[in-house]
Amino acid sequence: MASQHLAAVSRIFRKAWRGEERLWIVWWLIGIPQSAVLALLYLNVLHKTPRSAAYIPALIFYIVVYFAWVRMAWLCAPNVERGIWTAVSYVMIVLGVLNLAKTLLLS
Repeated sequence: MASQHLAAVSRIFRKAWRGEERLWIVWWLIGIPQSAVLALLYLNVLHKTPRSAAYIPALIFYIVVYFAWVRMAWLCAPNVERGIWTAVSYVMIVLGVLNLAKTLLLS
């Protein structure tokens, strides 16, 4: 049973990485949980201990995971029923990247 769930999740990630998954799946089922995990990482490591030994590895992990999702969301943005969601998602992705840059530069 667990191996079937793992296989299904793996299929979703592979399809998303190739830009073949529906945007809502990438946005809500990958992006929202990923954002929650990265927020916890930011609050507990990056924000509290900027001079610790864990800071650089945590920052690299944060950036890699975030931009992996950005790539998947960008490629899957056209996979919607209504074209307006493609434009909305592109705007939200760009605003998110700009916000991340601002946050990292000011921290």
